[in-house]
Amino acid sequence: MSACVEIPQCVELKPSTKKEAEGVLHINVINKCDYDLIVFLQIRDKQNQLLYSTSIDLKASEEKSVEVSMNLTNAAAISGEWSLKGTSLKLPLKEIPLNP
Repeated sequence: MSACVEIPQCVELKPSTKKEAEGVLHINVINKCDYDLIVFLQIRDKQNQLLYSTSIDLKASEEKSVEVSMNLTNAAAISGEWSLKGTSLKLPLKEIPLNP
């Protein structure tokens, strides 16, 4: 008999831009779980070429903000992975399209 384990969506991404800060993408990264996590973010262009990547350590229920200075007209999507701190299992983040 096999068992199914439901994995919670622990990471929420909230990207935004501001008119006064042209060429800067703000990404709020929110840990919605009670575990320490590592989040690996990637921004790719329409040809799937990597434009930016970073990793962020988040304590349980913590929120951090990342600012990325770049030509946003080329950016197509934010994606990445997250894992529980101290483990090697990486789970995909929900991809967020930019400039739809």
